[in-house]
Amino acid sequence: MPYVLSNGEMADKQPWGIAKIVAMFWGILNFFFMFFRTLISPGSHARGDQYTQDFRGPGGGGSVHHVTSDADMAAQLKRAGSKLVVVDFFATWCGPCRMIAPYVEQMAAETPNVVFLKVDVNQCDGVAAQYSVRAMPTFVFIKNGHKVDSFSGADIERLRVFVYRHC
Repeated sequence: MPYVLSNGEMADKQPWGIAKIVAMFWGILNFFFMFFRTLISPGSHARGDQYTQDFRGPGGGGSVHHVTSDADMAAQLKRAGSKLVVVDFFATWCGPCRMIAPYVEQMAAETPNVVFLKVDVNQCDGVAAQYSVRAMPTFVFIKNGHKVDSFSGADIERLRVFVYRHC
């Protein structure tokens, strides 16, 4: 189908408009972003088993400990020593908390060098108050007994980024 150009001439193909150029640039940019994201993401298959094995350490995976009291929380933090501790503050009635729970269990199995704790805010309200938990789920990252970071929301990718950042 012929197209009429702005100077009145006829052309066999549609000219390259700004929208077409932007769309092509965006597609190429997206391709490279996804490609490099695959290369740099922890545990990526593109890196091979060597990196995954080095990161996970020897042996099997860890598990998630359910904190039952303030004293239990203190004992778990003491037992963790210098390891990163990821505390998942949740509520049994919270839908997003239930949605992300299997992913937290999976991460605990994949990263035995990280201690994962779950705290029910209704059962251990003192611990929740100590860490200023206002929304569920909230993830608090503790190293050497000190809070180093936190965020709220059921975002598994963000959780992975925070764990790998502080590990």
